[in-house]
Amino acid sequence: MKNTFPFTYVHKRVVGEDAPDTRLFHPVDRFILSADEPLAFDLYASNASKRGLDHILPEGREISKRLLTSIRSPRCNRVFFVRADQRRALLRYKKHHVQEVLNDATVPTENKCAVMRDLTSMQTIDLLEKPSAENIRQHKENIAQMVDFTISEPISMRHMLQLTHHDYYTYTHSVNVGIYATAVALRYLGNGQSHDLHQVAAGFFLHDIGKCKVPSEIINKKGRLNEEEWEEIRRHPDHGCAILRSNHGMTPEIAIIVGQHHEKMDGQGYPLGLMNDEIHVYSRICSVADAFDALTTKRSYKDAMHSYQALRVMREEMHRQFDSDIFKMFVQLMCPVA
Repeated sequence: MKNTFPFTYVHKRVVGEDAPDTRLFHPVDRFILSADEPLAFDLYASNASKRGLDHILPEGREISKRLLTSIRSPRCNRVFFVRADQRRALLRYKKHHVQEVLNDATVPTENKCAVMRDLTSMQTIDLLEKPSAENIRQHKENIAQMVDFTISEPISMRHMLQLTHHDYYTYTHSVNVGIYATAVALRYLGNGQSHDLHQVAAGFFLHDIGKCKVPSEIINKKGRLNEEEWEEIRRHPDHGCAILRSNHGMTPEIAIIVGQHHEKMDGQGYPLGLMNDEIHVYSRICSVADAFDALTTKRSYKDAMHSYQALRVMREEMHRQFDSDIFKMFVQLMCPVA
């Protein structure tokens, strides 16, 4: 089952409350909820009328096993929410319970993927807002969990690929590229000991961390960038490497990906203008994933391309930029999803 809501906040009115205005809520995957533990947040659920939310459990109350069975039932068609002001508590709760969900044989694989995807998105937002040593460490731990999970359940990567979102934010782009590139790396590099896939995948998800140093008015500009603005954008690989070095988050694999992910096989990339084998295979993988997500993502100044159209453009108009073998593998991975 594909996750039906984007990682965003929604306005909802709580049924029975006197206040006429709406509140801001964050949707919660029902499979992250656990029984017999006091909740650190208030839990809400859509009601039958779909016109508002019911406040089903207050902070500090436990979800009974009976209620949890009902929540996880395939017949349950309610969507669950936490107030936006309790987001931090929700994030801590997810971190604490994610491995429990991944180990639970009764949870469908697609729901495990949705839980992992939402946790990764929440952590990416925190990382871009505050690229501290602790946030980098926690993000890398989460990515390692995701890699181990996809190796143990190979079908999970297919579900992960279906959970990418196509409205542009720096965090959605970072997560989408991380998922695409990790899927390619697992197949192209294998899961042997010659590559540290935890660090490689971390590099993919961290590839754009340097954009947190680029002014938001440039990142979100409607229309074409001028040369001065492009020059600022071209600095983000160096910014990313500097952030990771200063916070003890750098490894050789991450340094390669963050520093080289905008290099192109024809030498027309940046920041160094590397060509062909001068570009590491990790960065060549990231380059393909990055370009695909850029084409298939809606921006304020352009519509998103359909996956098939994007792959055709990459093959016919951009092929000199990419490693041909990696691009062929990417097409094979994406065609069933597209």
